[in-house]
Amino acid sequence: MTRAVASQPDGYYNLIAIRFHPGGLRAFVNLPLHELTDRVVSLDTFQNLRYWQEQLAQAQGLAGQCNVLNTLLLQNLSPVYNPAVIQALKILQAYKGNIRIAHLAATIGRSQKHLERTFKDLVGLSPKQTAGIIRFRHVAHLLRHNHDEESLLHLATDNGFTDHAHFTKSFKEFAGVTPQAFAAGNA
Repeated sequence: MTRAVASQPDGYYNLIAIRFHPGGLRAFVNLPLHELTDRVVSLDTFQNLRYWQEQLAQAQGLAGQCNVLNTLLLQNLSPVYNPAVIQALKILQAYKGNIRIAHLAATIGRSQKHLERTFKDLVGLSPKQTAGIIRFRHVAHLLRHNHDEESLLHLATDNGFTDHAHFTKSFKEFAGVTPQAFAAGNA
């Protein structure tokens, strides 16, 4: 997801969520991940994953569902190994998303276009979008620990935002709330 998604469930529901590392889902679905970007989809969407839904429905309780899910994940893992993407993701993490994509591509010895195509297929996002999410997650973590008004400007500039307005706009796109509301626990 490249933006916040709010949902309001109606009635009773069971929800189990899996949050994959960037590119992790690609091992379980046989399609370019950019086709799933910014979409909420049911397991029914994937013919090969309908069995999972049936197995989860038959499991006893949350612990049983977690066990079934772990088993299914391990049994169906088909590694999609791309050393350039893995190296790029490690660099993006190390820089906390604050790196120019041209520099990233040069560092791993790939053209920027090649890196973009590979990321869209395996991660579902461009390297720039991935960097933005990594940067957001880092800043969100920092906000939970220090959130006075003066520190917000420093937090913004220390993490590659040009100013407070740029920081607030970018943060709100991902979180759905301003940094101030997030820090106050209103997210």
